[in-house]
Amino acid sequence: MNARHLAILALLLPLVAPAAGMYKWVDKDGNVHFSDRPPEEEQASVEELELDLDLDPGREAEGATRLEDSQNRLDQRRQTRTAAEERRAKQRAEAEKKAAQRQAQCHLARSNLQVLQEQRPVFTFNEQGERVYVEDQQRQARIREFEDAVRQYCG
Repeated sequence: MNARHLAILALLLPLVAPAAGMYKWVDKDGNVHFSDRPPEEEQASVEELELDLDLDPGREAEGATRLEDSQNRLDQRRQTRTAAEERRAKQRAEAEKKAAQRQAQCHLARSNLQVLQEQRPVFTFNEQGERVYVEDQQRQARIREFEDAVRQYCG
């Protein structure tokens, strides 16, 4: 039994416990039992509990405070767990985004490399919109550049 169960039991006992008393025993399987009657079978460790059913307001307030404290701790653990789950989800989303960007960069590098490796004229456009052809020397430098990019982004 945890502290929360004991606090609830302490609050409920005055409502359900008869004046005759309560009994506690452990069965042959090690389970703990509470009852208003002793067990029908003979048990080696039956204990009659003395109950103070006249709770003074201070003790009742103390039990309510302890119960509220337990609830607050439970709520705090839930919030901590939720925050951790949200952090992990955000990290997964960021990792997936980076992987998608890396894949797109890989695809672009491979496409550019393929274009440069083919022996046809390659050109770009200048500010005036005119074609500017890539010379062989520039082509080789760009091929090395895109080979490095393929190694970097494509593994």
